[in-house]
Amino acid sequence: MQIFKNILLFITLAIASLSCDSYTDPLSTRAPTLILTEEPTVTGIWMSDVVGNSLGAWGNPAIPDTSDEYSRVYGTPNPVLEAMTFSFMLPKQSNTRVFIVRAHLAGTQEINSVGGAVMAESKDIIVRTFPPGTRPAGEFSFTWDGMDDDGRRLPTGFYRIYVVTQQRVMFFDIYFANSREEFLPGMPGKN
Repeated sequence: MQIFKNILLFITLAIASLSCDSYTDPLSTRAPTLILTEEPTVTGIWMSDVVGNSLGAWGNPAIPDTSDEYSRVYGTPNPVLEAMTFSFMLPKQSNTRVFIVRAHLAGTQEINSVGGAVMAESKDIIVRTFPPGTRPAGEFSFTWDGMDDDGRRLPTGFYRIYVVTQQRVMFFDIYFANSREEFLPGMPGKN
């Protein structure tokens, strides 16, 4: 009976070790894998004006994880009418990918669905990419003009900015509109 218990314990531990993965382990040599089976769901946005003053929350936005030395991705203004600047902080040198994907509001129909696709390879969801590469420790900013990688103006809707490093996946949800009339009720500037 004891042999049976030991074998069962060994099998359980073996299965558990195969299913565990450390995305934030600083000693890990693997970059985090970001897999998306459909567009991300947005539950709200953190609103700000063009100089970064907080205008509160619209809906129930995701609360950023600030439990370690990585700062969250932050963009101004949000909602976006013409262009926005988004920033993030790297505490140490890291290979970094930055891109924007289509998203949808919780409770609405998904626009695009890519079953089991690795996001970094999914051209149906990624709308804008920024130059990848190894960046030193420090703060970085990018400007997004509402255009896709082919220079076309994107439709009004929700989008998510991703910053993927060797240690962390960070994101920031935004609402982009082509006119103030397309702002949703409760958003500043809605006529």
